[in-house]
Amino acid sequence: MADVIFHYGFFGIFTIFALGACGAILFRTVPQLSNAWSHGFAAVASCIAIAFSLVVLLTGQSFSFAIPTSLPLLEISLRIDALQSFFMLVVSTISVCASVYGIGSMAHSYGKYNIGSFGFFYNLFIASMLLVPSAQHAVYFLVLWEVMSLASYVLVTYEHREEGTLHAGYIYFAMTHAATACLLFAFLLLHTVTGSFDFDTIRASVPLLSEPIHIAVLLLALIAFGAKTGIIP
Repeated sequence: MADVIFHYGFFGIFTIFALGACGAILFRTVPQLSNAWSHGFAAVASCIAIAFSLVVLLTGQSFSFAIPTSLPLLEISLRIDALQSFFMLVVSTISVCASVYGIGSMAHSYGKYNIGSFGFFYNLFIASMLLVPSAQHAVYFLVLWEVMSLASYVLVTYEHREEGTLHAGYIYFAMTHAATACLLFAFLLLHTVTGSFDFDTIRASVPLLSEPIHIAVLLLALIAFGAKTGIIP
């Protein structure tokens, strides 16, 4: 019964984000409504995500599930435990604040930029940030990572008429895809030893990794995650 509640609660969060994204596009011709809708739904979904993560952290419960796909090497595999819930809590808390602030701060874009596109990618960006830490399969992780990267690129270049915005977007695009390339190489190195892209299998096979593989994976991951978190200004 608890697993069912967890599953419905988890998917409910992303259903609300989807409604926020779709509504932003649907009401794009009415900027005030599109703006309030997208940020409002993002705030509600983030509040539920905070509650969800706190329940997992306080109860110590966890759940996981996998959905096979017809695509080679790709498996939709998720796991939510204390570690993932901590990241969910951090992202959701910041997202609530950003969403409440955004309702007022985005008013300057009315009639100048497409509020609907911003609202769509804003909800997509937060949802992908919440999903990335829960991924338990390397290929699925990379898919979510790329969705997060592309959504954030659109947000970075949203005010494209402002001086320097597109240049900043190009730099960001290059940096984030350099990070993706490093992650891809790291996962391929791990796959050559473990024969799997499943994180549980990789974790169990860590003793089999040679020291050069250990060092290479560490450096690639450091570059990838460091670039994504802004270690390079």
